[in-house]
Amino acid sequence: MTILVFLIIIGILVSIELAFYTKKGLSKLDVDVHFSQKIANPGDTIEVVEIAQNNKRIPLPFLILKFETPVAIEFNDMTNVALTDNFYREDMLTMGAYTRHTRRIKVTCTKRGYYTFTRITVSSADLLLVQKLGMTVPSDSSVTVLPERLSIDELHTLMVVTFSDIQSRRTLLTDPFSLAGIREYQPWDPMRQVNWMASARTGDLMVNQNDSTNNRRINLFINLEPYNTKNSNGLLEKTISIAYSFMLELYEQGISVAFYSNGLDVLTSLPVADKTAEISSMEQRGIDLARIDLTKEALPFFSLIDEYILSDVSDSLNVIISANCDDRFRAGLETALQQGKNLIWVLPCYKGDMSRKNMTVEATIAPHLKKLEVNGHD
Repeated sequence: MTILVFLIIIGILVSIELAFYTKKGLSKLDVDVHFSQKIANPGDTIEVVEIAQNNKRIPLPFLILKFETPVAIEFNDMTNVALTDNFYREDMLTMGAYTRHTRRIKVTCTKRGYYTFTRITVSSADLLLVQKLGMTVPSDSSVTVLPERLSIDELHTLMVVTFSDIQSRRTLLTDPFSLAGIREYQPWDPMRQVNWMASARTGDLMVNQNDSTNNRRINLFINLEPYNTKNSNGLLEKTISIAYSFMLELYEQGISVAFYSNGLDVLTSLPVADKTAEISSMEQRGIDLARIDLTKEALPFFSLIDEYILSDVSDSLNVIISANCDDRFRAGLETALQQGKNLIWVLPCYKGDMSRKNMTVEATIAPHLKKLEVNGHD
């Protein structure tokens, strides 16, 4: 009889414990997983920060924290990490009464893009390890990895052609008495602009920037239509990097540039563009380009030619970066050239891809085509 009463009491206590932990086990539990910074460059090492805090006097025997990240966010230490479609990490913690856990995990940003945590969950159990407990943790943390910035040497041909065009089409007489500033010498600068006194002080060649009554606008167009039947995106990524690097160089030279693309934003699904041509912070433009989603089908590029080049009555320089070179694209260029539009077509091609390097185009287009070799392969 005593044993029966004892078992009944134990059963009642177990039932109470189960009921309590089922209802209250994960209450007053704060869990947060976030990236240590919102913006990064490719190759940067940042941190994923785990924070778990038990704000009640009842302990948990353990807490299993699981979360997923895209494969472009690579863990430096693969302990407790599995790779499927995403990286999948699982950490076990002990959570006593009124305890807090913080862990910083180093990760490397390997690729341009906008990244969030795919899923975050926590699970535990009651003290007797009978009842499993679990919940999903919301998170609005994200990191935007900016496009790769190419070196000035890689952009040399494009920059020389662009600045030659700008110099030739600016007002014939710049005001020699109106000095806009002094900057470092670039390969396309004429030697007559060298400021020898400033060069002697700094140890580097410096040039004068004179004001002009006509600072010419540049329109940059980014075509992200497929360039082969496999729908590869290697050269499309390079296209975005070239565009970003080109705008950074122009920004640092104080030159206005507007940009248009037929790529769609990963969050809004709208075309990514900045039509203002204002010389402002490049950070937002880097963010915009980082958020282009190449898994979404690009809009027809001919619509950009029709809307922003053919209808433009100004004497703008139109720089078009396009790995796509199909008949429809080239027909659009021919139409623009026949109407007297000033344009440069930049064709990204891999250094070992002789078919693209030796590609021939129509005689009307050929003088406006500049092939830009980049590292990599599909």
